[in-house]
Amino acid sequence: MRIAYISQPWNTVIPPVNSGSIAIWNYQVSKRMAQSHDILVYSKRSRGQRKRGRYLGVNYRRFRIAPDQWLNRILKRLTRSSDQSPYFSASWHYIWYITRIAIDLRSSLFRPDVVHIHNFSQFVPVVKKMLPGTKVVLHMHSEWLSQLDRTQIADHLKYADLIAGCSQHVIDKVREAFPHYQERCWSVYNGADENVFCKNPHVLNDESDEFKIIFVGRISPEKGVHVLMEAFEQVAERFPQVKLEIIGPDAVTPYEYLVALSEVPLIKDLERFYHRGMRYLDYLKSILPLALAQQVEFVGSIPHNEISSYYQRADLLVNPSFSETFGVSLLEAMACEVPVVATPVGGMREVLLENETGVFVEQGNSASLARAIIHLLQDKHLRLKMGAKGRERVIEKFTWGWVADQLTSHYNNILAI
Repeated sequence: MRIAYISQPWNTVIPPVNSGSIAIWNYQVSKRMAQSHDILVYSKRSRGQRKRGRYLGVNYRRFRIAPDQWLNRILKRLTRSSDQSPYFSASWHYIWYITRIAIDLRSSLFRPDVVHIHNFSQFVPVVKKMLPGTKVVLHMHSEWLSQLDRTQIADHLKYADLIAGCSQHVIDKVREAFPHYQERCWSVYNGADENVFCKNPHVLNDESDEFKIIFVGRISPEKGVHVLMEAFEQVAERFPQVKLEIIGPDAVTPYEYLVALSEVPLIKDLERFYHRGMRYLDYLKSILPLALAQQVEFVGSIPHNEISSYYQRADLLVNPSFSETFGVSLLEAMACEVPVVATPVGGMREVLLENETGVFVEQGNSASLARAIIHLLQDKHLRLKMGAKGRERVIEKFTWGWVADQLTSHYNNILAI
């Protein structure tokens, strides 16, 4: 089977890939698929990168996006948009990038059986029209299909042979919005490398109150880090030696990508963080009491191949998100036998087993979050039990090998039609 994966146009792909959730997905899946299939990955070409490369059996091709950046700036000013028809859903958004890729595929000896596209539904008709005999997969890691203009999206979906979602949560919303296409819709979960994310036997579990809590993700309002900061004050009163590490880039989700599209009141309320005249990260630091300044560390971005050590030294992972289509940090923590405290939103309800691999708390409720954290920190036996169950669950259902097997099955099914 010949398979082409198309990265999001802003993703820099330098194997081994260690940043960008979808870029990491492409890297982890493609190198496993390359053991049995011919794989080609497309991405943007950054300064100093070669147009072509090969790594672990995977071929890489890259195109510059400067023409698109120039075109996008002009058309964004000239085009009238709304919450349901924002500029990023327009057919012209990164049209140069996807057209160059489609032309390259049509003119090269690598004529794909399957083209796998992430998030950009407007790319689907471009590829299908230029490669009519190729099966096209649209893989959604967001809720855009059910949030954007449905007439526009329906015109894109009619060219997709398979509509994949990173969780059943995403797929259920697509099926509800587009019942005519529900037979094409399937969930394809994200994964974790069980050999990298695992318990470190050299990390000692002592009986002191020197606990470590971690958050892993982008520093953005919908991730609920401000709620965690409020809860941490209450936790520190009970455990004065507790530490909190906030790991991830200062990368606020653009307002129009999430808050403007959502109908959920708690997410709509996050609009206040976009009009403060202060960066979200600066706001978080401003609400941190001086007495706790030495106990909270904003670690910043960590390469993906190094982040497992942070999980391995943690007692708890906390993810208090208001919106999460999957929740990769939960998987990685569970693989490292670290129990999880999270909110029951989106795909996280499918990852975490309540009271088995962690606990759910009400979103936006710092008191509830603090109580759950304190409860788990007080009970070492429960933490160990949840950690072991979490590892078991990842091995059973969420490894990258499992993801590759599921994809192979889906590809074979659409090729047989």
